[in-house]
Amino acid sequence: MTEEKKTRAKKHYVNNKDFYDALGALDTPRIYPLLGRYCLLISGAVVVAAAGNYGVTRDGALIFGGITAPGNAPWVLTVGASNAHGTTTRADDTVAPFSSAGPTWIDFAAKPDLVAPGTSVISLASPGSTLYTTRASGLVAGSVSTASMPYLTLSGTSMATPVVAGTVALIDRKSTRLNS
Repeated sequence: MTEEKKTRAKKHYVNNKDFYDALGALDTPRIYPLLGRYCLLISGAVVVAAAGNYGVTRDGALIFGGITAPGNAPWVLTVGASNAHGTTTRADDTVAPFSSAGPTWIDFAAKPDLVAPGTSVISLASPGSTLYTTRASGLVAGSVSTASMPYLTLSGTSMATPVVAGTVALIDRKSTRLNS
């Protein structure tokens, strides 16, 4: 997206902030403007959001209609989580049980739009953080000895979403005709 489009979208949102904020309180997918993200969308941005982790109940029963805002908006690319089951082949890949499934609650739209790896994703750890102390079993050592464990393994649609957002950014960088 060009700087001119970004500036135009931001100005439009600022000029209409009260209107968009009032609509946002309704949380209705057909009119919920995502507090300005819609303005970026109309300027050519692609909005990517996690589907949520409401896939099954504690008893393992599937939950339908678990896609929540902002992922329930029709103009948002909504990402669920897949599970590779620790293999490199795609033949055994499945949608992770925790990944929210559609349809969306109010307008019954099919969501999520796609899935990306979202189970046992290894990322940087922040020593002293809440996740670092409460998810100690997920800490992973690095290849170089350090004073603390440098990595943390987590699962969720929020771990899958950056994979898609990064892919969209790379495609956008290469394609001047990408439309959301």
